[in-house]
Amino acid sequence: MSFWGSYSRKVKLFVLIPFLIYFCSTVYYLSYYLIDEDFRSSDKSLNETWKTWEFGNRCVTIAGTGYFFIWELGQIIRDGVGTYFLQGWNYLDVASIVLNTFLLCDLHLELDYLNMEDTVLVCFVAVFILWYKLIYWFRLFESTSFYIKLIVETIKSIEYFIIIFVVFLLAFSNAIFILNTNRTDGNDDGDEGSRLLGGELKNGALDSILNQYMLALGEFGTDNFSADSGKNSEVVWALFVFATFITQLTILNMLIAIMGDTFDAVLEKQEQYAMKEKIRILNDFVGIVDFLGRAEEVNFIFAAEPSTKGNDEGESWDGKIGAIKKGIQQNLDAQKNIILKKMSAMQDDIAAIAQSNSRTQQLEGKVDGMIELLNSIKEAQIKSDEDGKGALK
Repeated sequence: MSFWGSYSRKVKLFVLIPFLIYFCSTVYYLSYYLIDEDFRSSDKSLNETWKTWEFGNRCVTIAGTGYFFIWELGQIIRDGVGTYFLQGWNYLDVASIVLNTFLLCDLHLELDYLNMEDTVLVCFVAVFILWYKLIYWFRLFESTSFYIKLIVETIKSIEYFIIIFVVFLLAFSNAIFILNTNRTDGNDDGDEGSRLLGGELKNGALDSILNQYMLALGEFGTDNFSADSGKNSEVVWALFVFATFITQLTILNMLIAIMGDTFDAVLEKQEQYAMKEKIRILNDFVGIVDFLGRAEEVNFIFAAEPSTKGNDEGESWDGKIGAIKKGIQQNLDAQKNIILKKMSAMQDDIAAIAQSNSRTQQLEGKVDGMIELLNSIKEAQIKSDEDGKGALK
């Protein structure tokens, strides 16, 4: 098996599988035992609980927390504190360990820092982080790491667009908040009132923002727009039409278009992104190389890149039209190079033929000279023979 195959296999064996066990145990413990008032008020002494499922669940959770604390501590020692906290995933790792430890200590050491309401809130955060960490492990597999990269790049591509979207939401929520002050509440006499906001949140400003967010998603609460006791109904309906046109039809469709363009950009380099994400997660557990017994063999890694990058090797993405233009231009350049090479070859052939003709002419001249020389020798020989015959007579 290759080094990378062995490396990946060890990461799965020593980190991924323990994490899955730790994940299942901790999520169950925090979601069931820690928020159960009957369990929290029961006797949790060792003599009473060591034979129960809760005790085994607790031991696995504590062991998993300690195990992954050692891994994180090793990364901090290897990379240094500054470098370690440059990666966003590491904040979640530390937060998860700290919250899980705090919750277990608060309950079983009877520290009582948290009441039931606060415990539920902290458990919610701790469990949410664990589920988020589970997503982290999808980066290890080529078939899923691409989609993790796609999600990250999609969020990056819409970060400025989201600012514009939020500004529009605030503008419309501010308007509906003001118009709502002209409306009345319901009473016990059967009058349902004419309030524009549903009162889902106690804070009126936040309730108006929620109202416009739901409106952007297609949740239309228009029952009280034209209520009998309602004022400014025409203005409210005009605001509704304008808000739906901007946030629902325009903004969200633009958002879909941006996400589609990002998908094309990431899909174009799917293999590169998948490998990049896989290497990043393997780098977090580089200490496993020692388990392979090959730490001394792998002291260096060489990275090479072309001195001149082609148009398709940069990080920029110009959209579908830009990609089509680049593809057409590359094909034209390739055809041009082929034609130029053929023309150059033809010119070389013509030059060779011309040179061959010149040599042929030179050879013909030499042959003619030799023929003339042979003729002169022949004539001289005939004359010599005639002179010899004349002397004999």
